[in-house]
Amino acid sequence: MMRRAPFCLFLLLFLLPPRFLGAEGGMGIFPGANLDALRREGCEILDYRLARKEGDWAGWFDVSVGLHGLTETGVGRLRAAILDFPRYSRTFKRCLGALAAESGGETVLDAQLGVKILGFTFGARLVCLVTRYIDTEETFDVIFTQREDFSTLYGAYGEWYFRRVEIDGRPYTYYRFTASSAVLNKFALQEWIMSAFGPGEFRDFAAQLVRAAGRN
Repeated sequence: MMRRAPFCLFLLLFLLPPRFLGAEGGMGIFPGANLDALRREGCEILDYRLARKEGDWAGWFDVSVGLHGLTETGVGRLRAAILDFPRYSRTFKRCLGALAAESGGETVLDAQLGVKILGFTFGARLVCLVTRYIDTEETFDVIFTQREDFSTLYGAYGEWYFRRVEIDGRPYTYYRFTASSAVLNKFALQEWIMSAFGPGEFRDFAAQLVRAAGRN
């Protein structure tokens, strides 16, 4: 039986610090981003934080991540991949299944996540509101906000930003992802595991989306 721990935030802390507003109203390109270096490196972790909460929230962690990268895959294909909810179990290796429903002009995503690391099995359910903040041919910004709070995951928020850019006359897509959540500390090794494996898992998470979009 799976532990109902949201440690596989690994996958859907694709939902998560408050949004950094850019010139267009969305996140925008990270200030000082070296796009030429990103063209060589592909993806860079901007920030990963794991901190114990105190007071009434003792026994919980604050977790946040920020990353950005560059890909030759177009904005349209990345947009299609991030909105193709029925295929999430094929796109993201930590997603066991996902359903989406439209209600009152809103999209609600219900995803089941699962991961096994060092013999520990983690599972989490995530229900969130999906908001298309910017949706144009050259820029797409989508926000995931947790709609239902569960006993091990609280206040999850995530955002993806895609923007067409040119480098040396060639088109690329700049992408940026940010996420944050409160996570219940369920067992002794959880903090170490999240600290040691979290950044790599998020880097791989972004790579999975880019690969899926490239196959579209």
